[in-house]
Amino acid sequence: MRNNIKDFYGAVIGYVDVDAQGNATAHDRYGKILGTFKKDRNVTLDFYGRVLASGDITSSLVWTAEEKRKSSLQNKK
Repeated sequence: MRNNIKDFYGAVIGYVDVDAQGNATAHDRYGKILGTFKKDRNVTLDFYGRVLASGDITSSLVWTAEEKRKSSLQNKK
């Protein structure tokens, strides 16, 4: 199941795919994997496999990536 994450204006900034076992994978707006939630371990891992938190924070990974993207665009001006 895919859950789109949208900003205030309704634009999709990323999405979270959840499989039948409850594991989730967060993707940015370009489809790049940001991290995963492993239900059996109840932890969220970053792209490199490092533990970020106990519980599912995959949607916050999408928001963090979007904020970094916006920040880098503003710095180019």
